[in-house]
Amino acid sequence: MPELPEVENTLRYLRENGLIGMTIDSIWTESPNNIIGLSPEQFSNTFYGIAITTAERKAKYINISTETSCDYFSIHLGMTGSLSLDDTDAEMQKYCRHVIHLQERKELRFLDSRKFGKIIYQNKPKIPLMLDPLDPNFSLDDLPAKVKTRRATIKSMIMDQSIVPGIGNLYADESLFKAEINPFRPIYLMEIKDFLKLTESIKTVLNNALSQYDKSRESDGYKPEFNLSPWDIVRKENAECFRCLEPMFFARINSRGTYYCNNCQPT
Repeated sequence: MPELPEVENTLRYLRENGLIGMTIDSIWTESPNNIIGLSPEQFSNTFYGIAITTAERKAKYINISTETSCDYFSIHLGMTGSLSLDDTDAEMQKYCRHVIHLQERKELRFLDSRKFGKIIYQNKPKIPLMLDPLDPNFSLDDLPAKVKTRRATIKSMIMDQSIVPGIGNLYADESLFKAEINPFRPIYLMEIKDFLKLTESIKTVLNNALSQYDKSRESDGYKPEFNLSPWDIVRKENAECFRCLEPMFFARINSRGTYYCNNCQPT
């Protein structure tokens, strides 16, 4: 599933390949119900002849603005979505669900095998409590007291998009493992040093992944890919933890598969 580094990598790919400044012509879709706020015909009529001026990431959304300030849309990749900027005569990929035709003889193709991705007109996502984890000023120690005193697990909190934007299941497990914090630890038992350690772990994990994606994009004909990052945490129940050689545990937190080492990550 695309998480924050994968969405950021997709955004960087689009910028580096010249999406900014291109002019929208029309849209084709085989999944009209996944275009929110406008019908495909309305989308084509609204954006026809309008140039794209900015593309930014907010949490797991790619927000695309145009030269008319009132006309913008967001793309959410869902569980299996990806974007590809192609020449109009390039062979169509499998699972292409939407195509935004551009007047420069280019196409922004939205590939999505499971069809959970969405294009949302004038999307206005709720503002989370915390800064983006890639922001230099991001710190979990800045959490409001009402959050720090909760009995919920620390993993469920850092995956709550209304609190910390952009962190998904894989990066949550990896960050907690690096910080040596048990995912089941209640938030109210976290000390200042724990919040600071987890903050640095989250930044390290995300930036390590982005460094690998940045390097990968240097290759010719690159298309955004996912799961490039190798994980330090062993995502297999009863496999040996590479630190202590004790067996890894598997459990579910809010229905999400969770891997951790009970020895290295004390509650």
